[in-house]
Parts: sequence; C-alpha cells; structure tokens
Amino acid sequence: MEILIANVFSALGFSVFFGGTVLKTPGMDLVAFDSGESNVYVISVTVSNDLDKKLRTLLPALSDLESAFEGWMVYPVIVSLEFAKAFLHNDFMNAQQAGVALLSEEDLEPLRLAPPDLNAFRRFLVREFQTLKMIRENKTRTYVHTGF
Repeated sequence: MEILIANVFSALGFSVFFGGTVLKTPGMDLVAFDSGESNVYVISVTVSNDLDKKLRTLLPALSDLESAFEGWMVYPVIVSLEFAKAFLHNDFMNAQQAGVALLSEEDLEPLRLAPPDLNAFRRFLVREFQTLKMIRENKTRTYVHTGF
C-alpha cells in the first residue's frame, strides 16, 4: 500500500521518499514534500486499525523532523485500509490531539476509480488538516469523520 500512496502523492506533484525499516525511520513509511507550499507530509501506512501503535512510533520522530525542517509545516498522516468505524474512539481522540490526520478506507475510495480521482483524495487530506486546525483553535474535543 505504501507504493500506492507514494504514487498518489507523486501524481499530485510532491517529491516522495520511502522511509520505514529500509532507512531506519520508525513510524515514517513515506515523506512527501510540497516545495511550493513548504509542507512536509510524514506518512505512516497501515492495513490494521491499531492507530495507537502507529502513534507511538510516529510521534517521537516528529519533533526531530520539525526541527530539521525549520520554516516548513510538518503534517503527520496515518493512512489505513480499515474503515473509519473500525477505529477505537480513544485512538481517534489521541491522533486528533496530536494533530495527526487519519485517512481511512473511505478516503481512499476515489483512488479506485478509473481514472483515479486525485483531486478528491487531495480534498480529503486538506479536509482532515482543516478539521484539526479548527479543533485546535476552538479547543473542542469533537472529531467528526465525514468519510466519502
């Protein structure tokens, strides 16, 4: 699934690097750079619903990455093949509080179309970070996953 996500980010114009066990970057399977906007997307991919485990490996790496990319916005993302309803509420809340966007099976659905709807995928990604920003600004604890 990492290759699919890497190809999608590449097709959207990002420079993408593989990480994971090959480059000894635990928690980070891919890093996608949007040089036009100075955004770095740190992506962890999973086929399960164990968000808590993913967060435990992704979050410690983020502080180092944020300091290494001073002047860039670092956006952590977890992409899962599970439907949103399979995630535990506490895992959603922990990811939300940590500022991690969650993309579930519903968000990947546009990629199964022929041709894949990359703009819909981009909208889901943007929507997740806008939701997280709104939650932080309003200091609310409500997470609503609208899905596809």
